[in-house]
Amino acid sequence: MQELEFGERWRTYLRERFPLGAHGPTIVVFTVSCAVLAQASGTGPIVLGGRVGAACVALLLVFFHFRVFDECKDAAEDATLRPERPIARGVITLNEVERAGTLAIIGEFVLALGLGRQALAAWGLVFAFSILMRKEFFVGPWLRPHLFAYAVPHTLSASFIALFVYSAVTERFPWEVDRFFALFALSCWGLFTVFEVARKAHAPDEERPGVPTYSQQWGPAGAAAATCGLILLTAAPVIWGAVALGLARAFAIGLGLAAAAVAVAGIVYGMRPTRKTAKLHEALGSLYLLLHGAIPAAILAWTRGVAGAS
Repeated sequence: MQELEFGERWRTYLRERFPLGAHGPTIVVFTVSCAVLAQASGTGPIVLGGRVGAACVALLLVFFHFRVFDECKDAAEDATLRPERPIARGVITLNEVERAGTLAIIGEFVLALGLGRQALAAWGLVFAFSILMRKEFFVGPWLRPHLFAYAVPHTLSASFIALFVYSAVTERFPWEVDRFFALFALSCWGLFTVFEVARKAHAPDEERPGVPTYSQQWGPAGAAAATCGLILLTAAPVIWGAVALGLARAFAIGLGLAAAAVAVAGIVYGMRPTRKTAKLHEALGSLYLLLHGAIPAAILAWTRGVAGAS
């Protein structure tokens, strides 16, 4: 009976705070996209195999440990402002979640070690940056009142995560990255910021006192404009980097169509901020998180072909 209760508590926590049905496919698409684009500077077919699979599992654990670190630094605020969350309402304890986060970090380390010293070095950068995020870069009291300023240094973690996949797949150190992938990794910084803004843009009747959102600070139109502007900033480095590959036009068309869909949703939300339009804006902003890497990866795989690991 105790084991059943333990399992139910964890199922509740994961369903509400780390839904594997949503996070799993997103992480797989992001990892595979990074793996394909990491091989962009080569000349042969794109190779996908066990190293990509190991990187997917490692990133699933990385994002879980990121979630745990968020729970730790937000525990006091959640108890006051978000009492419906599992830890705040007593479904599971913070200590239990922390122990699971420690196991996740150990798992990441073992997987990175198995992928070689290059991947291990890249994982070390990811882990070190996550510690800085947990400590809120040692300026938490100043950052917290400024929602966007708080988000921007945290979303830089996406660039380090992309570099981990690069090292895992190519067996090169992250500082040996080629120009194209360096630009793609940089664009991931803006990409995760897009996701951050889109998910915190609500309809006026959804706003909660004391819980900051971009729609509250900038208005719905301002939040939508920020999403669109950030998408342009994420697409530009990828298209610029693709010039040497001879695929800039194809990348521009693909990313342009995806960006246009988010822009239209943003315009509709900005002009008529309802729960429905806010959810559409958030959904398409989240979808762009996948398409930003998946579209150029698909174009590159189509032009080069795909082979299994030898």
